[in-house]
Amino acid sequence: MLSREDITDILLNEKDDLTILLTCLSNRFFKNRQSGFALVVDGNAKLIGVATDADIRKFLLSHRKMPIDVGEVANRNFISISADLPRDVWPIEIAKQMAERGWGTNYPVRFVPIIDQSGVPVGAIDTQDLEKDIEKLRDRVVVVGLGYVGLTVALALAETGIHVTGIDTNIEKILQLQSGQSPLYESGLEEIIKNRMGKNLSFQVGPPAQQLGTGQATFYLICLPTPLDPSSKQLDLSYIDEFFEVLISTLKQGDCVVLRSTVPLGTGKKIVNKIERLRNWRVGSDFYFIQAPERTVEGDALREIKELPQIIAGATPACLDRGAKLFSDISKVTVLVSSLEAAEMIKLAGNAYRDYSFAFANQLAEVAREHNVDIDEVISKSNLNYPRSTIPAPSPGVGGPCLTKDPYLFGASGLKKNPILSARLYNETVPKQLVDFILSNVTKRQSGLVLGLAFKGSPPTDDLRNSTNLEIAFELSKHFESFATWDAVIDKEKLINGLSEREVVADSSFSFLGILNNHPSNPELVKKILSHTSVGELTLFDPWRKIDVRGCVISKSVSKIQYITMSMSKEWRMET
Repeated sequence: MLSREDITDILLNEKDDLTILLTCLSNRFFKNRQSGFALVVDGNAKLIGVATDADIRKFLLSHRKMPIDVGEVANRNFISISADLPRDVWPIEIAKQMAERGWGTNYPVRFVPIIDQSGVPVGAIDTQDLEKDIEKLRDRVVVVGLGYVGLTVALALAETGIHVTGIDTNIEKILQLQSGQSPLYESGLEEIIKNRMGKNLSFQVGPPAQQLGTGQATFYLICLPTPLDPSSKQLDLSYIDEFFEVLISTLKQGDCVVLRSTVPLGTGKKIVNKIERLRNWRVGSDFYFIQAPERTVEGDALREIKELPQIIAGATPACLDRGAKLFSDISKVTVLVSSLEAAEMIKLAGNAYRDYSFAFANQLAEVAREHNVDIDEVISKSNLNYPRSTIPAPSPGVGGPCLTKDPYLFGASGLKKNPILSARLYNETVPKQLVDFILSNVTKRQSGLVLGLAFKGSPPTDDLRNSTNLEIAFELSKHFESFATWDAVIDKEKLINGLSEREVVADSSFSFLGILNNHPSNPELVKKILSHTSVGELTLFDPWRKIDVRGCVISKSVSKIQYITMSMSKEWRMET
């Protein structure tokens, strides 16, 4: 804020000569602040207008002559703030007056005068100090697609105070959100929904139809699914294509499109070219395009959005600047990259690398199985205090919506030798390998129970998409007289012969127990079963090595436990 003393040098009388105005606009009166701005008052010291270089140019273009005095140049349609207004209300009042005048994202003036009740200027506000607060009030974010990606980023943005509208074609999902409930299992979502609903957060069905006023920019965050076609193994971009058919006619000048969905390389540039061609616009001036790929983990996305670096790319430097400003409000670190294609590839490369490394670990486990070697010992001791060895642990399969999809996008690149795709294809064989290995070590197949069907257990999620655990459970169920499943997060109605925890413990007559994902509740429930079971011999599949049979309380009815890991089988006989 500039005080009454600060603005003395930029106060001009409406009758002053134009030379005085030019001198004022050319001088730097404020330390670390460009001037180029004058306050014009009348004979009673009341503010009648403001004057900038742009106002002189407008006068010359309109009148084709030089102005006689400062009063002719002064812009009388100016924004001002009453000296009585509290400081925290300034952004609201400035944003309101800007919207009333239809002013865009570039402020027409750098300084907003503060006037007293009689209209005399007593100070000025540097709008650059309030830029973020004003933009939150003026601009809007429309999040398109409220799945795991869209809903979490929508709520993270709403927490910062910006106005957010989430849209989805699923009516049931929208009604659930409007009632304050989250359709997804994610800690903290419902609290934000209830706190922000009706304030700066809303949800609606269908494509965006609402047009904001002139000068209000809309950021469209595209978080639509791009599933992999199971037969062709090509990415299905129909959701994005159909949405852009509607969006192109809805966009207005100054709007920003932010693509957060996973897409093949080159998708962003194609979208930009299409908008430019159909609207006869230029990216970076008429509209803005930003690539900001999502990289959070399900179950902990709200924290990761704030903590993990956000990858930002823009079609032009002006686009990049807008993307950086948007995400700097929610993330501690924004990583600016040089091109849209680089941002697209960063997302794909990260997931493909993880899938590749897991394939390596799982193939080691397959080799270890042939010799009944403990692969966990091999990997842990290979990594121990040896910085060049960072082998991950093997698991009962590499599933989920991302790691099962993204490597195929490199397969579409036409590489003659493609180890990335080879690793993905290998990982797809792991569930059958494990089923065969388990069954080869199960002697009694009366009753089976597997725990953890979501594609991962930690952080917890209820997502069954591309879950290898679901695949393993289904295959195992064919080989037992009776078979049941349990999951710490997913309702039993959504499972294969699902049981509640109470029903699991009450039964406890399972001849086979299998832990499929790494949710911490799984080993605890297995321990309860072991202490209550009435069977004499049972098989336990523990790929995560969470059960130490020697340290468990075992029912006296148990005489033998066949203990199976990812690579070995060991028999434990109970003392009689």
